Amino acid sequence: MKLQKFPIKSFAVPVLLAAMLGAGAGSAAESPVPWHIHEAEVRIPLTASFEEALNQMPPDVYLADLNPVETEGLSFDPVTKNAVTRDANTPEQKAKIIADRQQWCKERGQEYKPDFYQPNWQAASGSATFALKPEYKWFSFWSKGSMKVSIDGQVIHDGGADPRRAFALPPDGKLLKIEGTGRWISLAGFITRSPAVASATLYLPGSDPTSLIPIVHRLSGEQVGCRILWAYPGEPMSILFDCSSGEKQYMVYLLDRSKNPTRLDWVPKAGLLQESRYLDRYDPAVETVEGYEKLWNSAGFIAGKRDPRIDLEGHGRESVIFSGFLPFRPLFEDWPYYFDITCQVPLTLTRYTGFFHVPATRKYHFFFMALRGGYLLVDNQLVTALCYDDASAIRTMGGNAHKEFEVVLEKGLHQLDFCQYGSGGQIYASLCWRQPINGIPHDRQEWRDVVVFGSGTAVWEPMAKAAAGAMAHRTKKPFASFTWRYANLEWAGRYPARDIIRHSFTGILSEERPNAVFRWRFDDGHRAEGETYDHCFFSPGQRQVQLDVLDGAGGKVIASATGNVHVQMYWLQPMTHQTMGHQGPQLSNGPISARAAEFASGTPIEEVVSLWCWSLRDETIGCKEAISSALAPFVPSLKAVLNFWRS
Repeated sequence: MKLQKFPIKSFAVPVLLAAMLGAGAGSAAESPVPWHIHEAEVRIPLTASFEEALNQMPPDVYLADLNPVETEGLSFDPVTKNAVTRDANTPEQKAKIIADRQQWCKERGQEYKPDFYQPNWQAASGSATFALKPEYKWFSFWSKGSMKVSIDGQVIHDGGADPRRAFALPPDGKLLKIEGTGRWISLAGFITRSPAVASATLYLPGSDPTSLIPIVHRLSGEQVGCRILWAYPGEPMSILFDCSSGEKQYMVYLLDRSKNPTRLDWVPKAGLLQESRYLDRYDPAVETVEGYEKLWNSAGFIAGKRDPRIDLEGHGRESVIFSGFLPFRPLFEDWPYYFDITCQVPLTLTRYTGFFHVPATRKYHFFFMALRGGYLLVDNQLVTALCYDDASAIRTMGGNAHKEFEVVLEKGLHQLDFCQYGSGGQIYASLCWRQPINGIPHDRQEWRDVVVFGSGTAVWEPMAKAAAGAMAHRTKKPFASFTWRYANLEWAGRYPARDIIRHSFTGILSEERPNAVFRWRFDDGHRAEGETYDHCFFSPGQRQVQLDVLDGAGGKVIASATGNVHVQMYWLQPMTHQTMGHQGPQLSNGPISARAAEFASGTPIEEVVSLWCWSLRDETIGCKEAISSALAPFVPSLKAVLNFWRS
């Protein structure tokens, strides 16, 4: 017989929408910003940060394409856009180096090539002054060295270690001067447009994010475009909104979806978004792009949707569009065995949609690789298809199928869709591109070293990030809310229903109360105090969390927030399954032993079973003894469960 699943107990705490959505920065009467949507009960302030996005954007106007007002030694190459450097070797030294290299090649029977000569580049130095125009919003450049930047004699940057710099320009500025010495200076120029899209994460404890529609306004009252990136019960809502005006302060209002609030017709044309969908059977129709689209639209299970750009860090983001395992996001946390999950995903569809600026109309080279198959579309037009069984596919690099091809792209913004299909919940894929110089590399590492738009810029049109402030409510009384984040996977393996996962919680109160006490209550019977608190869950799923805020130690409750938190493990490489088995040689003595020692009499027996199962594999005597002592009161129940399972 199968082991019976014991349900996790939950608190039956009815919460109205206002209380469910929790804390605020103050009431409408206290806020200097008018309430733009009167039917909205809650709103959240958003503050956009442009710095990271600007550091990934190439200039719209390069210094190399402008005539300087004045220059003293510092100039820029109109082809490379870099500051001009010179070879410090004299003609005699250069001739001797070439002759020695030619002799070395002759002795070894090799052909000498001109690029074998490596110049002794001298650092660019001097100064150059340029006239500013009203459309210039930021000045940016990359350098290795000490470069000073001033506007109308006022220094705005006096050098520093950070190689990438972007500075806001005053609207009444007249002249910009850049001076100093740098081993190299590149991507120097003016950015004329703000990042067009910003992303934000909203924590809504006690409310179902799928039942709400976010509406974003500028502080002046003008509505801007907004779209939901991800909404799922018990998880933070991710949104994208229009920040192309350059303003940094916004308000997002949350309205009931059933009331059909009016939204602007807006498409976020920036960033890279990934979505995965599962089907319950393999359909050969996926092997045509038309069939892929039909199956995509009919797929009933969305495994996840996110911005995966962080996965590209350290992988030569100048040329790599994507490389790695497509994410596998299980929602089957109550299934007992990991491989049962993968067997239940006979067909996975994954789509990467991104927007990027092409600097010039020309021919570009692409490299496309996948395990099973996929499609590449530019501006919704099919460019190439790849199938492992296709005779035109080259099978190298570990047996993966790949193609190398050329595409003519016009200058400007383009949409790229990178579609993949396969089984088992994931596929390995790679998509790279490069400018048509020196032929096409045949080794994937060479692709990663190729510069597309200049060293350091991102392939994708960058998105700004917006931080969410404390939630505001139309009433004047204080409200509580909380945020949460995945903190650590203490113990996980083949059995998703037994994962031990730690989350970090932060309590929020809508008004200043220096003596406030934050009291936590979890659905496993555990209680704790503290404005921030880390809690170990001994099984995944929709777990209920309650926060009570007291006016002082031993005082009365002045605000509460209750809601579900979806606790689960996120696998990125399920086939190799790096999390199979525990995450270290032993269970964490601190949080897990502490949790075990504080087991309440109402703790669900399944929670106890999880800890008991994992403790049998622990290598630390002290931790094992602490857990054994904590589990002693549950021995009769454990024996009953064990006997039931053996029967």
